[in-house]
Amino acid sequence: MNPNPGKTGPTLTGLPPLSLCLLSPVPETGEARERLEQTVALLGGLAPSCVTVSLVLLGNSARVGNLESGGVPLTVIPAKDPLGFLPIFPLREFLRRTGCDLVHLQNFPEIPWSCLGAVGLARIMADLSFSGRKSPLSFGPLSFFVSAFLADDGAGRPPIGRQPSLFPSKKAVLDLPLSKGDGEGPSGGLPEEDPLARRARGYAGVCRTLVREEAFLQGRRGRTLIRRTVGRLFSRPAPAPGTLRVLMYHRVAETSDRDILTVTPFAFAQQMRWLREEGWEVLPVREALLRLEKGSLPPRAAAITFDDGYRDNFEEAFPILQSLGFPATVFPVTGFVLGESEHRRYRGSSPAVPYLTVGQIREMKGAGMDFGGHTHTHPLLAGLTVERATEEILRAKKLLEEWTGEKSTLFAYPNGIYSRDHFRILDGLGYEAAFSVRPGANRSGTLRWVLRRTEISGRDSLGDFIQKMNGGLDLWHGLYQGVRGFYK
Repeated sequence: MNPNPGKTGPTLTGLPPLSLCLLSPVPETGEARERLEQTVALLGGLAPSCVTVSLVLLGNSARVGNLESGGVPLTVIPAKDPLGFLPIFPLREFLRRTGCDLVHLQNFPEIPWSCLGAVGLARIMADLSFSGRKSPLSFGPLSFFVSAFLADDGAGRPPIGRQPSLFPSKKAVLDLPLSKGDGEGPSGGLPEEDPLARRARGYAGVCRTLVREEAFLQGRRGRTLIRRTVGRLFSRPAPAPGTLRVLMYHRVAETSDRDILTVTPFAFAQQMRWLREEGWEVLPVREALLRLEKGSLPPRAAAITFDDGYRDNFEEAFPILQSLGFPATVFPVTGFVLGESEHRRYRGSSPAVPYLTVGQIREMKGAGMDFGGHTHTHPLLAGLTVERATEEILRAKKLLEEWTGEKSTLFAYPNGIYSRDHFRILDGLGYEAAFSVRPGANRSGTLRWVLRRTEISGRDSLGDFIQKMNGGLDLWHGLYQGVRGFYK
């Protein structure tokens, strides 16, 4: 399934190519035919090392005509009714034979439930036209099951609101800021004069993100269903007045590994755009804490943090944040920056996981990003003597102040593990506040040494992220982390 031998285009270095099936009824109108040909042309902009594509049409082969497939392999499955049950068996056999990872539905007048049964809901992409449709299982919008991607420029979108915005808008998908160094655009993305390449990269991003979501579901479907049901039950339509939700990220990188610390750039950009479209005001952490204390927070107040100081914070997350005007605070492990140690999770990784450089820290600081302490070597502080813990925290503080030219007043506990002894150490060293990994929103009475954060992980879909922002998963995560002993 190599539609464009020798063709160059956006690639995902080191990652296996996706196998994608574009599924449509045989187009009966000129508009449907044009939309399908536009999507095929978009897919043709992807290098075969990124995505291999096949086009499958359901219906009468005599009506296919001179459809421009652009070299993409075309298969027609005879079906008098493309929405009916009969095509399910040949379609299932085709997907099995080709080892298909994802199916993109296009031009269907309504949800083809039989096709979804052949594929599996988590492996489906759908056009935005499905976003307002309801599931017969009464779980709300179809967005709880599928992710949307809009290939054609002319289609409209539903107005932004609590539920329709579960689907990313056309602009949110097609105009994603891309990684630093991939091109010459002002935000580090692909050159603005090459819109096809930019759209192709966006398509690759959504494909890779959905493949990871499917991988994370393996062996966890029952637990995931319970988790999401709990999230829907406890979600609030709006945050409580005077509360601050602080998000905690680690890595933002393009990967197919099931690493819960790593969010893909596409998923991160989706989440950031959702915050903006839903009216969340993202504040610098220091300002947010001051306004929390004074009771002057906006109705939807949020702050963004990153732990450990991975280089992709600079290369991937930083351009996205800049493009949206969002501030963030990074808590780098200074020993990682100097190359003296590395995170135990990534020891022996090939290729090695890179960390921020001093120059990158200074560049981010100059652009308005803040930095806080996270120890020098990332030990579990509860296992150290008071003297050793003080040395770890103090050494990191001095280095960070030297690199940024600013006093370090914020701290994040490695792995979120702490004891009351650490409150006294931080206070004595001049810190003003410290972050745990306790989930939930911060209120005016929240202890400043145990500020709460909501961790966003690599297994979170956009729906999971929204439930976390709405407080639906706070209880679930609190129980999970409590069992693991995070609060010692």
